Amino acid sequence: MSALFIQYQKLMYSTILKVTTDAWLADDIFQITLENLIKKIDLLKNLDRDHLVNYILVASRNTAYNVSQHQRRESARYDPECPADDYSLNGFNVEDYVIEKSQTSVLRSIWSKLDSRTKFILESKYILEKSDSEIAKDLGIEPASVRMALSRARKKAHDLMEKDSSQ
Repeated sequence: MSALFIQYQKLMYSTILKVTTDAWLADDIFQITLENLIKKIDLLKNLDRDHLVNYILVASRNTAYNVSQHQRRESARYDPECPADDYSLNGFNVEDYVIEKSQTSVLRSIWSKLDSRTKFILESKYILEKSDSEIAKDLGIEPASVRMALSRARKKAHDLMEKDSSQ
């Protein structure tokens, strides 16, 4: 993995910088991409050079798009420079923000109690915003089965949240 890092670092950065010009964000994207590639080390070892380069380029670009898109949504949703009275004018409701933050804190409190598959499914769908077919490919299941897997994952999280809030 260190040889891959040394050999393809510049290529990865240049690919990421085509998507975002923010150097700090590019560093974060680079780290996320490396973490994702480490998880696929067995696959990477078996690829010939052309396929390896292509795989690294696609992984870098897709991670950059996903993180940038998430970043844009988050910054559009909440603008700390905007006075509280103007939130409704920007399509942002303070009450919705407070409710969402409280739900997020409840979810954060039960996250460690979820199994790794449930975490992976929820992260893939709601954080990384992967399509059902991408999630299916990652899990090695049929795309039609992803909806049921998501339903089960949401139910597990909801049940834990209900149980946690009643205690």
